[in-house]
Amino acid sequence: MNAKHRELISLTLVLILLVLAAASSQRWYHRFDLTDDRRYTISTPTREAIEGVQDVVTVRYFVSSRLDQLSPIPGQIHDLLREYAAVGGGRIQVERLDPTASETAQRARQLGMLPQQIQVVEESQASVATVFSGIQLIYRDEQEIIPVIFEPEDVEYRVTTAIRRLTGGQQQTVGVLFGTDGLRLDSSHRTMQQVLSEGYRVRPLERGESIPPTVDFLFLVGGADLTDRDVLPLDRFLVEGGSMMAAIDGVEIDLDAQLDPQPLSDDHPVLSWLEHHGARIEPRLVLDSRHHSIPVQDVAGERVFHTSEPYPHWIELHHSTVNPNHPLTARFPGLDLFWASPLTLIPGLDREAIPLIHTSADSWLLSRNFATDPQNAQASRTIADERDGRYLVAGEISGVFRPYYEYPDPTEQPGRLLVIADGDFTSDLMGYTDSYYNADFLLNTADWLANEPELMAVRTRSQRDLRLDPGSDSAAIRMHAAWIQLVNIALLPIAVAAAGLLVHIRRRRRTDWRADS
Repeated sequence: MNAKHRELISLTLVLILLVLAAASSQRWYHRFDLTDDRRYTISTPTREAIEGVQDVVTVRYFVSSRLDQLSPIPGQIHDLLREYAAVGGGRIQVERLDPTASETAQRARQLGMLPQQIQVVEESQASVATVFSGIQLIYRDEQEIIPVIFEPEDVEYRVTTAIRRLTGGQQQTVGVLFGTDGLRLDSSHRTMQQVLSEGYRVRPLERGESIPPTVDFLFLVGGADLTDRDVLPLDRFLVEGGSMMAAIDGVEIDLDAQLDPQPLSDDHPVLSWLEHHGARIEPRLVLDSRHHSIPVQDVAGERVFHTSEPYPHWIELHHSTVNPNHPLTARFPGLDLFWASPLTLIPGLDREAIPLIHTSADSWLLSRNFATDPQNAQASRTIADERDGRYLVAGEISGVFRPYYEYPDPTEQPGRLLVIADGDFTSDLMGYTDSYYNADFLLNTADWLANEPELMAVRTRSQRDLRLDPGSDSAAIRMHAAWIQLVNIALLPIAVAAAGLLVHIRRRRRTDWRADS
């Protein structure tokens, strides 16, 4: 056999091996994800959801080519969708469509895709581009639409949730009850309605009505205008094993009356009911040195100035002050509270109380003069009633709850109550401070109350509190700052001078040695 025949046989064998490898890769494969947060690696809950697919799920990603040229985000989203197809082994088919063509754009709009306008600067010229970035999922005769998707971190949660709904996973219902006049999902709480609608049916509830059996868990926001008649159905829901988040203000702030503070009485129906079940919210305000600024308007003659004033009533809560062992706060995205009150948990015989979130060590309390006027807020520390720091503002109570009211045949079952001593954090105020991690926290809370640990794991895997944490000890901060100043002002110049002197001495010795030689 000559060399030419050997080369031909070798080439044929290599081609056969490549064909076999390509064929086997449809069944056996391995992909490497080198990103820090493994963003392109499908999580175990998602793999389990894909394994439950009995037919083919078609995933169509509508993305404008213009957006693809301007941002790497569409490529990241498409890579993750391709990972779904790779894991699905034929059960997930991914298509990418460009709505630039008029027919495709019309089709996208008919499906409910929402075009977004983004500002583009090219060659020193600013313009506005209208782009699409949405996903359609089709399974048999059903479909789910994700009208807008711009965050790669949200893709897995939203797509996996849609797949679960399409393939037979029953969508749970969250009941939302507002206990303060003037609050509505379609006006003051549009962000909360939007994020909850991503994974759940949202049902507004009326005060005083019995909680329908179709409601799986409950959000109670505000309580200033609740009566005993309104609280009784909430008590029965909790006693009979319900799960509930109660976001209640100890001091109600009237946004329409120049931030007029209205503390609730100690015997207010909602505060008395919560204390009976192990959560005491005090009608005081907790302020923190970690805080946001509030937009204010100054008028000087005929001129109006818009500025921002530091406002310690709007407190920032970081990962360093939360319970790291609780599933709700283990991967804490961050949380901002607006006019929060101190919370005390009271353990009971058949219930467990778990503290979840504290303020920083540099916090203080106001009991009478609440200093809500932004012009006077900075002086609030001087009139503080307490300066102990680290006040509890959120906690969980779980176990058997005893009825607060008398009603026939109560069926006591273990329930769960998450108490947050502020109702305003759920509102659209989060837009004033870019506190959209409040929305993440609300959806994490919904997953936790709904007993959906798989969805919660998918959602929180990429969540991190990326804000700079100033630390919990102001004295330690000052000590670190002093050390930094010492190093930069004194030690570094001394080290440079010493190094220069050492070099000079070595050169001088070398010169003397040569002269002697």
